[in-house]
Amino acid sequence: MPKRESKRPLQFNNAWRKISPEMRVAGFVIIILGVLLAYDFILSPEETADKVSRTTGNIVAEVKEKVAEKREPEPEPVKQVTEVRILSPPKGSTQSGDFTVKVQVPSGSALCYYQIKDSGSTTWDRRTRSCGQDVVVKEVFCKSGGVNTCYVYYAASSSDGSAFLGSDEAYYSIE
Repeated sequence: MPKRESKRPLQFNNAWRKISPEMRVAGFVIIILGVLLAYDFILSPEETADKVSRTTGNIVAEVKEKVAEKREPEPEPVKQVTEVRILSPPKGSTQSGDFTVKVQVPSGSALCYYQIKDSGSTTWDRRTRSCGQDVVVKEVFCKSGGVNTCYVYYAASSSDGSAFLGSDEAYYSIE
């Protein structure tokens, strides 16, 4: 006859042992408070409801107060950054004779440069300019006629030259 295995009792003790003593005490206190609250509710339901409502209201008010204290300050609005841009004449437009290229630069610009290049391989050296000052393109700078034969480049940097603030470029057709 085969041996019969002994039945093992359910092991609830293992689960109970995994709970820390502090958690056991906290659970016991919560059960006792629940019993007391139920007893109080049975004796005077309206008073108990008022007590619970006041207590939870106070707790909610305290939490709101703490949240308001911890709230981070509003971020500062992002300052609108002005880009380096060639404003006029419109890029790709046809020009004749001398013409003025109007520019826009960021307020922190201190060193600005421009370059004019003719497609007939004549390049005018990169020149320093007062920032925001418009560039006059003389007829002798861009004398090769045709579509997009005159190139204008404009760039801006910080006063010490360490920060490049941007650039823009445009091609113009010459009659």
